[in-house]
Amino acid sequence: MFNFSGEYNPSKKIEFYPIDKKVKFIPSNEMIQAVLNISTPELQDLINFILETVARINEALNLKSRDIGNTFVILYTRKSNNSNSVPRKVPKPDWLDRKMFQQDERVVAMLSKP
Repeated sequence: MFNFSGEYNPSKKIEFYPIDKKVKFIPSNEMIQAVLNISTPELQDLINFILETVARINEALNLKSRDIGNTFVILYTRKSNNSNSVPRKVPKPDWLDRKMFQQDERVVAMLSKP
């Protein structure tokens, strides 16, 4: 901002605050299995979908039947709060079948219905 050559630069007196990056917690396979053992069938499907597609929780919860292709699933996420949704294709889990759902219906809500 005040980077003029040879002139007084008041921004040089500003001290920068350190930013500590935290290591994200990654649960072990045993922890995931323990959660799956006590979960409802719907939650088990959601967890398995996230594990197989590496989807973010919002991507999985907002998945609709129209986003399921023959060999892929289209997941949508936002890169920042006020941005447009950005699609990305990931391989479809074998157990997920588009015919199980009605058009434009949220998939997670229908996974465990008889």
